[in-house]
Amino acid sequence: MKYIYLIFAVILTIYACKSIKHYKFRELYQSHNELIHGTASLTEKPFLKIHLKNGGVCIMDDKWNYDSLTHHVEGQGKMYDFKRQELQQDVFHISIDSVQVFETNTKLKPEGSIRMLTITILTAMDVALGIGCLFAPKACFGSCPTFYIHEDNGQRLADAESFSNAILPSLAYVDIDDIRYEATSGQKLNIKMKNEALETHVVKKANLVLIPKTKNQDVFISPDDKYYITEGQSKLLSATTMDGDITHLLEKQDGMERFSLADKKDLVSAESIILDFDISNHTKLKGLKLSYRQTMMTTYCLYSALGYMGDEVGDIFSKIESDAKASEKMKSIFHDALGGISIYVYNDVTKQWVYEGEIYETGPIAFNHEILPLKTKYLNDRIKIKLVLNKGLWRIDHVALYDIVKEGEPVCVPPYQLTKNGVINANDLASVIESDNSNIISMPGDVYGLAYSIPDDKESNRTFKIFLETEGYYLEWMRKSWLKDKNLPALQHMMKDPKSWLTSETSNYKKYEHDMENQFWNSRWTNEHKSYESL
Repeated sequence: MKYIYLIFAVILTIYACKSIKHYKFRELYQSHNELIHGTASLTEKPFLKIHLKNGGVCIMDDKWNYDSLTHHVEGQGKMYDFKRQELQQDVFHISIDSVQVFETNTKLKPEGSIRMLTITILTAMDVALGIGCLFAPKACFGSCPTFYIHEDNGQRLADAESFSNAILPSLAYVDIDDIRYEATSGQKLNIKMKNEALETHVVKKANLVLIPKTKNQDVFISPDDKYYITEGQSKLLSATTMDGDITHLLEKQDGMERFSLADKKDLVSAESIILDFDISNHTKLKGLKLSYRQTMMTTYCLYSALGYMGDEVGDIFSKIESDAKASEKMKSIFHDALGGISIYVYNDVTKQWVYEGEIYETGPIAFNHEILPLKTKYLNDRIKIKLVLNKGLWRIDHVALYDIVKEGEPVCVPPYQLTKNGVINANDLASVIESDNSNIISMPGDVYGLAYSIPDDKESNRTFKIFLETEGYYLEWMRKSWLKDKNLPALQHMMKDPKSWLTSETSNYKKYEHDMENQFWNSRWTNEHKSYESL
């Protein structure tokens, strides 16, 4: 969940080299075939738009077919070169290996078209599925795969959301989440993986990571993905902001979150939280643990970017997929503007705040639980810590100061059984265990059951702290309500100067802010909606 701003950075690299001639140039070829970039037809005429690795585009009519044996797409269509000059009209046989991205407004059958699904952007399918976010399109529920241990207890938040920043194949990465669960030797554990949004999820692996510990210990993951075994939690004496005492909101992990609204004049604005802890043991390394999630601010930014792309989303995504250098540049463009949660410790000798590091994860759907080891020496029985964070961006549930005992030794456990919508699925299980090239494909409404067996432990007094390790990416479906927001100059503004764009967008964001959380959750996938399979 750490790289959501990479997508913005890559787009910046693409658009920074372009002048306004780009927009006039597109007018030259739009008349040749409206389907290349014709917003109106995206919800009317069935089409398949094939973005090729050589920069060309092929537009096929509604009678195309996918051959799952040869992995070729076959159909009548028109071929355009990278300058969007029409080359020929013919029957084409295109290997999927030459394709960067597909776009279509037609349902793809999962059977036999798995490889095609993994690189296909579906457009305006929210209409067919009966899902709309008319009043707040930028607050529609969107997520990567969501995971639940206690799925039937009526909880709103998931136990984990995975790789929430990997919105393209080239951006896939390994994500590790603390699911706040302990297991014993030989125990069986079942986890549900859901697709609760208008997205195609591509999951490469979903393993458990086990850290052995004793009864009175806990384990947390750090920003650099190290596991720290802890004990001896210090007492939180006070937590304060400019608005007053918030100790009652942060001293317990109870879902009573502390959050603020964004500044009325500028989305880019900082605030501070001062924490005061009582420490009795000066000899052990301390670690500050935060349980937190984001507000809807980054979701709003992502959906704004997708809306600005409009019917050119396929072109932009195709360029990202084909430019390896772009994927490496400027990975923190919006992170530099909004920042993470910066942590400082007060030095009693120098009377200065000392920077310790930063905790950062994206996503509003599940709590993150992370620890930052502190380097500053403690001379007194109290320690003051300052959190500096962007106003309106973070929801913090709990803060705690622990004694760090040592680093934990992880044990990886893959699933031994996998079900899809209640049916055992051996093929998908093999995909996440045996093959580096296969994937689980999850469509809206799909529910996968993952069964794990905790290994035997020779030391009877130990339990295992459980973490979830996943790898993959997902493809957002372009909503009908987004297509009308196409604005490439605004996209360029966002990418070239994110702070300026955020400032200029403040009044628009404030219109949504109060209701975004509820609208987001109310638009998640439910059994009342049609399933993708039923279309």
